Amino acid sequence: MRDFPENTFDVVYSQDAILYTMDKFSLFQKFHRWLKPTGRFIMCDFCCGEKPWSEEFQKFADQSGYILWTLSAMAKSLQDAGFAEVHVTDLNQEMVKSMNNYLKYFNDNQAEFVKMSCSQTDVQKNGVKT
Repeated sequence: MRDFPENTFDVVYSQDAILYTMDKFSLFQKFHRWLKPTGRFIMCDFCCGEKPWSEEFQKFADQSGYILWTLSAMAKSLQDAGFAEVHVTDLNQEMVKSMNNYLKYFNDNQAEFVKMSCSQTDVQKNGVKT
């Protein structure tokens, strides 16, 4: 990983990337060190609920390669890394609503989507009906 001098950045921003990081704590320490004293670390990422997980979610987690932490574990690690003000927000319900909207849009526009995304050969080869 690339390194930077202390007090380099006003903001460190990460979206949908920390879930792939095994050693989150060391990464958070680096972010803290790289930030100026008034700097901010902003992160939007996937977390998980407390275990035990459902069998379906456990299978998903095992196959995804994600290293998922709970919100409370993420907050504690950030505090332990030196961040003084840590605010975490669970946006799960908003994500479910958004994904359902995408699914509805896709279902409502499936024929058009297939026409735009597939060649006629793909449609015939894969048996996609428009």
